[in-house]
Amino acid sequence: EYKKPALIFSGGESFLLAAGKPLWFEVRIRVNGATQSDFFVGLSETDTDVIDTPPADGVYFRKDDGDVNIDFVTMRDTVSTDNDTGVDAADNTFVRLGFYYDGAGHVTAYVNGTARITHSTTINTDEEMRITWCVQNGEGVIKSAGVDYVKCGQVR
Repeated sequence: EYKKPALIFSGGESFLLAAGKPLWFEVRIRVNGATQSDFFVGLSETDTDVIDTPPADGVYFRKDDGDVNIDFVTMRDTVSTDNDTGVDAADNTFVRLGFYYDGAGHVTAYVNGTARITHSTTINTDEEMRITWCVQNGEGVIKSAGVDYVKCGQVR
């Protein structure tokens, strides 16, 4: 049975990847049923269906139903750069996902404190974004997810 995703948004679109304004985002999460679940976590424009229809603008981590790959995505005006981080989700195991925007057009993804990928294209610098967390099961049995913490800080 299909289940609509559960969404959590921050209080508003309050983060902009602006020149000279570095930003750090980090979350510690886990999912039950790593293969049969989807998740999306990071910054994005306000959207109500980020799993099935990615937002036009964002910087986020994604895990798709049917695999355990944790992908890192930067999206600007519906054009994306998408890379597998090389780290897999595991059932009921916390993972730290973070990214750093250097204020000069580069975003580096970190998994468990280790730099994995740097994107310098498709970086959204013209739309404010909000913290977004979404999880969805991929089969007809209950799946669960947990968030230990979320933090996002930026030079103002």
